[in-house]
Amino acid sequence: MLSECILISSKGEVLVDKQFRQDVCKSSSGGFIAKVKGDSAARIPPHFMEGDIHYYYIKRSGVYFVATTKGTEVSSILVIEILSRVYHLCKDFCGVINTDTIKANMVLIYELLGEVLDFGYAQLMSASKLKPYVQSEPVLVKSEGTQDVMVPGLFGLERRVAPSHAADKPVIRSRQDQEKRNNEIFVDIVERVTAVVDADGSLSRAEVSGQVNMKSFLAGAPVIKMGLSEDLTITKGKQKGYNKVQMDDCSFHPSIDLKEFDNNRVLGIKPTEGELVVMTYHIGGENLINLPFRLTHRIEFSSTRNLELHLKLRCELAPSAHAVNVGLKIHVPRETGRITQQFSCPGQSAILKQEEKCMLWQIKRIEGGSEAASRFMLISQDKKLLNSEEVGPATLDFELSNHVCSGLKVRFLRVFEREHSYLPQRWIRYITVPDNYLFKLATTE
Repeated sequence: MLSECILISSKGEVLVDKQFRQDVCKSSSGGFIAKVKGDSAARIPPHFMEGDIHYYYIKRSGVYFVATTKGTEVSSILVIEILSRVYHLCKDFCGVINTDTIKANMVLIYELLGEVLDFGYAQLMSASKLKPYVQSEPVLVKSEGTQDVMVPGLFGLERRVAPSHAADKPVIRSRQDQEKRNNEIFVDIVERVTAVVDADGSLSRAEVSGQVNMKSFLAGAPVIKMGLSEDLTITKGKQKGYNKVQMDDCSFHPSIDLKEFDNNRVLGIKPTEGELVVMTYHIGGENLINLPFRLTHRIEFSSTRNLELHLKLRCELAPSAHAVNVGLKIHVPRETGRITQQFSCPGQSAILKQEEKCMLWQIKRIEGGSEAASRFMLISQDKKLLNSEEVGPATLDFELSNHVCSGLKVRFLRVFEREHSYLPQRWIRYITVPDNYLFKLATTE
């Protein structure tokens, strides 16, 4: 089975190297690092061979989870699934996965790998079953920042600001943490948006893939009732109605009680150790309500060889929501040597990446209902004529807080626990990120 499991940072630093069968040398990680540095990471398949060593990998949170085997090829799907389970277990026990967390919890991760894989064969893959055998205590590495969340208040759900690391807690607690344990439950509604917008602004493709994730830190064995939007409709190929929240299809974790779902849109949940994917769903273009961003553009010749690019990005969210870490990556003509820029407001920047033949327009934050505008001059190198047809397409990256495109909402979270009497803290976050958000551009006639 597996010869070793390696965790490597995006910079090529080996963080963890756990040998299981002693049949590959310690320098085998160098073969993977050389492959990543030599080729574009997007072009490297999840399974490849160097010499007589098979490499399998996934990349999560900026960290490569790599497995190797020697000689005989193992099923790629099986190894990728094992690596995915290893990632989720590390996340459950460490709280969050990044380079700093792995370095701080190296002893814990080595202990986990020793329990999960025996002589390279998968054993325990459940956080609840592993918990009694893990002796190391996690070191919590806190990140700075805040996150808008919705919490139950006197008159329904209210918005509060919580630390961005609030849900990044390990499922096992140190002795100090156990003394001050809070009974908390975190629910994240996370949606990934795919959109292709034509040059005239019309939408040619739109999809949403969503998940409802839960992470519980409640004492005892509680039962949780989660109420979703009452006007939620699952069409499954049927004729579309006029309900506000419509999904093409959805699936639930096998442990979810669906007795009240059809009539009242209520889910019965018995939370497990670690993170639980309560529900996954998919929405096609016909059911989408509003896309979060609109882009208007104008491309003109400013001289015999240079191009002038005017861009206006509008955030179509409600004023209560906002987007951060917004970046628009635009392909530019090959002969572009440098750029000049003008911005409508502070908090914007732009860089030309000549090796990638693209320009990146970055915006720190955009409030709902507002817009950011810019004017760029694409200046030719060696006095060569710039081809306006080589401008575009543009891909958008962003993070949306307190907004999901589907309109799905959590109406309530009710906790029932007979043996313990406590008032739990309940946190609900709505997050949207792009999967592929593309704008086609056209030259002004």
